[in-house]
Amino acid sequence: MGEGQAFRDRAEERSGGVMNPQGRCRAARSGTVMSRGAMAYFSHVNANGGIGGRRIELRLYDDGYQPDPCVENTLKLMLEDRVFLLFGYVGTPTVTRVLPMLKKFQEEQIYMFFPFTGAQPQREPPYGDFAFNLRASY
Repeated sequence: MGEGQAFRDRAEERSGGVMNPQGRCRAARSGTVMSRGAMAYFSHVNANGGIGGRRIELRLYDDGYQPDPCVENTLKLMLEDRVFLLFGYVGTPTVTRVLPMLKKFQEEQIYMFFPFTGAQPQREPPYGDFAFNLRASY
């Protein structure tokens, strides 16, 4: 498979995975607000032709701000839903558990965009190549 082919194949499927707390945990407000904002923006993008002519669909899972459900749901996003990006993860405990998975599946070219944490692990080797941060570090 040529460089970037996996990403292009996934782009045809136009699905991104959102993992964050939604229910009744303390961090749920952050997850809910982030998800609503992302969905509003992607609705705007889709209404204006999508990205490269492709509509973006976000698949949302609730991790309850718990690492184990986050890992399980991330595997589902990567292997079953075949998303091309992971988006809007909330919290250091969950993000740091997913980073090794991104490295393990690096040939699939799945990247994490804008995790809501100021922690260092996703900014440094060996994981810095797989995560794109928006928030400043602590």
